[in-house]
Amino acid sequence: MKYFITGIPGSGKTTVGKLLEKRGYVFADSDHAPGLANWFNQKTGNKVLPNPNEDADWYREHSWNWNRKNLESLLNKYGEKTIFLCGMTSNQGEDLDLFDKVFLLKVDADESRKSMLKRCDTADASCLHL
Repeated sequence: MKYFITGIPGSGKTTVGKLLEKRGYVFADSDHAPGLANWFNQKTGNKVLPNPNEDADWYREHSWNWNRKNLESLLNKYGEKTIFLCGMTSNQGEDLDLFDKVFLLKVDADESRKSMLKRCDTADASCLHL
């Protein structure tokens, strides 16, 4: 079985994935699977390097997308084992047919913000523009 867990940043995707992994399931984080997701310019479709300046305008012009061929390879790598893939991309809707079931984690804005702030250096919360 192939499951996809998605939701906004800070909704608990990675936490759920790690708990499932502790129970013996295969867990993959789509942000960290080599070659699975990359930044693309929305106008040209070209792959680009990540935004070094955290510039909001840059994010409006670029998308974090999966490569379908690499996604298929990742999902098939484990044969008949159950795999849980966690993540969120701009083009994920195009690839939902590859999964047996999709789970959407929902969280309110305040909880999401708290979760994201935990990822920052607590002395400098300016790493987020929330």
